[in-house]
Amino acid sequence: MWGELVIDSLKRPRLAARRILGLDLPADTLVQAATLVACGGTLLFYLAARVVPPPADAEFAAFVRRPLLATVLNLVQLGLMAALATWVGRLFGGVGSLAGATALVVWYNLVSLLLLALLLLAIVVLPPLGIVLAFAFCLWMVWVPANFVAELHSFQNAAVVFAGLLLTLLALFIVLNLAFMLLGLAPAEGV
Repeated sequence: MWGELVIDSLKRPRLAARRILGLDLPADTLVQAATLVACGGTLLFYLAARVVPPPADAEFAAFVRRPLLATVLNLVQLGLMAALATWVGRLFGGVGSLAGATALVVWYNLVSLLLLALLLLAIVVLPPLGIVLAFAFCLWMVWVPANFVAELHSFQNAAVVFAGLLLTLLALFIVLNLAFMLLGLAPAEGV
């Protein structure tokens, strides 16, 4: 079943989303799955840092030294994605629930981790294949969330949902930058 669901997520994301939503997972299962995916994301982050030389960046180094912080931030990011998918979708007449959005966000991130692991392997074994897979992965990363959110909220047009996702990300970027500036957390000039 899980293998078919991964394949559906790659080829027919709306069908995969429908199947995931149909599981009607309880809240404790969703929290456990989100925690597991956050831990997997941190582990893959560290493996990737070993394969691809990381930038000499103070923020990056802080994450490398603090895996618990990285895992907590991964978990917060999953929750934020689910909350935004629910709230913004409902703003535009969607019918999705937070539990459904959480299930889809966790599944999307789990499949992303599997694909990233495959990509890392390709980069190590056959770098030219890694470049092709990286391009395909980038396309998948923007195509699937639009389809998942469209299915979650019973929207017909995934392209319109994609535009909404882009606008939501832009608005979130602006709001977070303003908040950081007001809190004095903006990066220093010339650094």
